[in-house]
Order: sequence, then structure tokens, then C-alpha cells
Amino acid sequence: QLAYLKANYLRSFMAGLMTSVIGNDDKIAQYVQELKSKDYIVYPPSINKSHFPFILEGDKGVRYSLAAVKGIGASVLKELVAARKNGPFEDLFDVCIRIPSRIINRKVLENLCYAGAFDEFKMDRASILASIDVALEHAELVRPDSGEVGFFDADDMFIKPKYVVVDPMPTDTKLQKEKEVLGLYLSDHPISGSRPLLKHAGALPLSNFPLNSTGFIGAYIQSVKLIRTKKGENMAFLLLSDETGDMEGVTFPNVYKQYSSILKEGNLVLIEGKLEERNGKKQFITQNLYDLENDIPRIKELFKSV
Repeated sequence: QLAYLKANYLRSFMAGLMTSVIGNDDKIAQYVQELKSKDYIVYPPSINKSHFPFILEGDKGVRYSLAAVKGIGASVLKELVAARKNGPFEDLFDVCIRIPSRIINRKVLENLCYAGAFDEFKMDRASILASIDVALEHAELVRPDSGEVGFFDADDMFIKPKYVVVDPMPTDTKLQKEKEVLGLYLSDHPISGSRPLLKHAGALPLSNFPLNSTGFIGAYIQSVKLIRTKKGENMAFLLLSDETGDMEGVTFPNVYKQYSSILKEGNLVLIEGKLEERNGKKQFITQNLYDLENDIPRIKELFKSV
């Protein structure tokens, strides 16, 4: 029965499946990637459109759950959905006014912003973040926690503040913060801009790389854990990531010595190596590395026949 539902009602099946695993970032990331691989759209969380479950939207989309955003608990969701019954939120200031301050605080607002829940307000996330304190102070004046009318008795007597406009949030910061609160890169991935070059080099996505095979992958280095062997040599364990998921990479001393300048957190790399399985866990054994940002001419030349 489940196979029938997945085959014939994939979007509904996956939305239900993702809702059932809220709290398990790895599972959600896996299911999001499966939907995207079938040409479906996974929309980011929305302050006006998202609910507790993942829901269908349009003909090809699934809307991300607000409950799957870190720091957004049941009490926040309850108050948010209740306030939304009186109409959609117009902007950040409207959110702060209509949801009690005991529920909505700076941390909640930051997490919603990083998740993309305020993107529909058509302001850059950096400007939303810079405006949070102004919005919270404005809400205290207009609607104190007592529920009574604030110092200004009528809305038309109070001028709504404007957003604090600052420089746009850098893409790498935006994606990193998104991953922190969602557990995955949803709107884009740091490696995406290098995908044409990776195809030129014949690199495979992490999820498609065959076990016990040698070849190339392109990855974003999320973290580097340096350890010292019994012989006193340095080696590193890497957390590698691309649009299809995460994988552990292992760099033994001889390779680490050669490429230590490239093996830095936040770098984009083309890696030649072999995928092995040890103790039930997949590991990509690094043999050669290329810097995707600084070695572009070299990569194009080396792999021009691919």
C-alpha cells in the first residue's frame, strides 16, 4: 500500500513522510533531495503559508513546515496560526504586534528570518535582522502584554517605523545560517555555482557515487577535524556536503601534508578518491584535491577531454 501511494501520489506521500520525521534533519534532507530529484519544488518556510505539517502547494510544490525550524516550538506555532486567522502578516512589525512578546522574542525572529520565513516581505534577510529590535520596541508601545491599548490609543496616531536597511547578507552566510536552523541547505547550496565546472571534470554527486569505486566528487567542506597519528603525523576527517547530502571524508597523512592549505572549513573542492564503507559508515578516501575557486584554469586544462 505504501509503495502504491509513493508511486502514484509522491508529493502527498513525501509531505506526510517529512512531517512524521520532524526533528530528524538527516531524514528531512534526504526526502527533500528525493523530491527535488523528481523535479518538485520545496518552498521555504513561510510566516503566512506554512503550518505544522509539510503541505502541498500549487501543482509541483511542497511548503516547508514551520515546526521543522529550530527554536519554533508548539506555543509559537499555536499563537502564530491563531493570529493569522485575522489576515496575513504584512511585515515584521505586524508580526511583533500581533504575537505576544512572551511568545515571540529576538531568537525566534532570528531563526524565522534565517529559515526564509520572512522572505515574502521583500526585504533582504540582513535588513530584517537589523530591524528586529526596532520592531520589538514598536510592538511594546502599540500593544503592551496586558492586552490593553498602548500609550497611543489609536493606530492612526502612531507611525509605523521603517526597516533598517543594511548591506545584503552574503550568500555564504545566508546558506550557513539557513543550514543551522533547518538542518539543510534549502534555497541553494554553496557548491551549486561550481556545478558546470564539476560536470566538466566528470564529478559525481555524493549520493550517486558508487561504493568501492574511484572517481571525482565536488564538495563544500563543512568541517575539518584534525588528529595526530601514533607516528605524530597529521591527518584529517572532513564533513563534505553537496546538493544531495553529506558524507565523511578521510585524508591520510601523506595527502594531508600535500593539500593542508586547501583543506579548510568553507572551501569548495574537487576531490579524487575512493568511496569505502567501514563499520557500516561510508567514507570518501581522499587521494587528490583541487581548489574550485582558485584552480579553475588548471581544472579546465586537466579535464578538457572529459
